[in-house]
Amino acid sequence: MGILAWFDAHPGLAGWVQGMGSLIALVVAIWVPRNIARKAAKLQAEESTRKAMATGLAVRYELRRIKHPLQVILEQWGAGHEMPELIGSEDGRRTEIGEFFNVPVMLTQMSGRLHELGEASHDAILAVARAEEIKLVLNTIEIDEHVFGQADSKRLEQRARTLMMRCLKHTNDALAKIGLILDESRT
Repeated sequence: MGILAWFDAHPGLAGWVQGMGSLIALVVAIWVPRNIARKAAKLQAEESTRKAMATGLAVRYELRRIKHPLQVILEQWGAGHEMPELIGSEDGRRTEIGEFFNVPVMLTQMSGRLHELGEASHDAILAVARAEEIKLVLNTIEIDEHVFGQADSKRLEQRARTLMMRCLKHTNDALAKIGLILDESRT
């Protein structure tokens, strides 16, 4: 007995085969798009990680260029004292505070990409914003002292110190979170 004869001898078999084929088609129709979406999500996550790593490496260097001068200024600017006009550097030179502290240009140019840092983005953005505010306050103090004397410098100096401490906190927090991003990417 051939296979065709066997199919003819079992008339209900065609319905079962059609039903099983429909179930298999349904399973494939559900599984294939889910599998494609899962792979796409994995590729997107990998791309986000690569962007976070690249941005993190560049931003980490620039944040360190903010952190070091802030630490030096705050170490030399004792609590309750007037803001020092000159800051001593490691090489023995003394520099005006406004020249000693600068916001790295690259960091302000990268501000549009800081969101790529994930959890570190909030602190990185705040560190950049505070650094720019510090620079504005230092410039204002310098202008006020040259033009008006020291009439309003106490309030501005207090504002500068507060901004420096906040900037240093956000810088340290951003650096720690960027370090975690870079450590996670190595595993």
